[in-house]
Amino acid sequence: MPDASFIEDERNITHIPVQETGANGQVVTKYVARKWYFGARIFQAQFFDFTYQQYYWGIHISQVFPGTPASSKVEFGDIITRVNGVRVETVAQFVQQLEASTSGNVSMRVRDVNSGAYIDFNVQLLPFPSSGGGVGPIGP
Repeated sequence: MPDASFIEDERNITHIPVQETGANGQVVTKYVARKWYFGARIFQAQFFDFTYQQYYWGIHISQVFPGTPASSKVEFGDIITRVNGVRVETVAQFVQQLEASTSGNVSMRVRDVNSGAYIDFNVQLLPFPSSGGGVGPIGP
């Protein structure tokens, strides 16, 4: 079950958890600074897909920031369902998939708010703003 819904300005998520195995075999979680930025205010949402007659979770776009990669690809109300072919159901999963990219180029599948159709596209992310004034890490 996905974690609780909340609206999040993507700039506030400044670090992500990365698990590493130490020399003694213990798993340690470290928080590393983000590399990539899409440019939207997002939250987890459930939606009903009339084609498949099923409920799904996705990342709802509640605001798009001008001049960002998001501004040319999505609009208010769209729902991101996949990043790099991986289903994203929580804000944490969305950010982790962005950060998994080494080049900042990712593919996304979005459910269009106007037509209900699924649209696939590639987008080049921006480097994460170094002075975003974020509130800290997002964790499990």
